[in-house]
Amino acid sequence: MLGVTRRSVDRWIEAYRVRGIEGLRRKPPPGRRPKITGDQRKAIVEAALKSPRAFGYLRNEWSVRLLAEHLSRELGIKISKSLVWLILKELGIAYKRPKAVVRSQDPDYEEKEKILEGYKNSASDLLKRGLP
Repeated sequence: MLGVTRRSVDRWIEAYRVRGIEGLRRKPPPGRRPKITGDQRKAIVEAALKSPRAFGYLRNEWSVRLLAEHLSRELGIKISKSLVWLILKELGIAYKRPKAVVRSQDPDYEEKEKILEGYKNSASDLLKRGLP
């Protein structure tokens, strides 16, 4: 009826017999408590949703590294890049590393780019083989 196993019900009964109603209360999850408080998490979200330019940075979008540095330096929240990424991921905010895009007015640019890519691939193959 409750969608639980018989083993779970048996454990609840045993906990009640041994400790009474206290035996049925939820226990805190194991492990160290989070260092980031609810107020700090709120500050992280507020900063992440604003443009870095609002804080004086010459960027249009946050990188996880820049946001972590900003939080540490300006707000005093000591936080790692990976924890910033995890919090943003939990909120559905995706940050990706910016990718450089090269544009050229040269009409032969595409052909030259293909040749250059061929050189890059050859060089990496040579390095894998141990050749200079």
